[in-house]
Amino acid sequence: MRLIGWNRSGTKLMAELGRFTYGTDVGMDREIVVYETIAKKVSHIDVEAVLAKYFGADCAFEFETRAWHEPDGAVVAAGEYKDVEGNNVKSCVQRTTRLIVNLSTGAVTVVPGR
Repeated sequence: MRLIGWNRSGTKLMAELGRFTYGTDVGMDREIVVYETIAKKVSHIDVEAVLAKYFGADCAFEFETRAWHEPDGAVVAAGEYKDVEGNNVKSCVQRTTRLIVNLSTGAVTVVPGR
């Protein structure tokens, strides 16, 4: 688990959770976990599934959660997939792209600027 941080109002805490099956060479599954202090609720967002829908089913990529995007989004960096397991999977993302994932709707937009 990697802590991302609190939102501006201090009511939600975001972390990125990575899981893998011990004893296998299957890749790691990652998701965003948000804890809401007022509602005392934990939400799990499958960012990989959201980005797969955005890029397309046959797209291979890597991603990392970077920060909050107020009011209800996360900034993620999607980049080139490096096939270290010899699966001959080609990456469809050639350079790192910063995206905003709306945590409520699953909508994806490119971070404006630069």
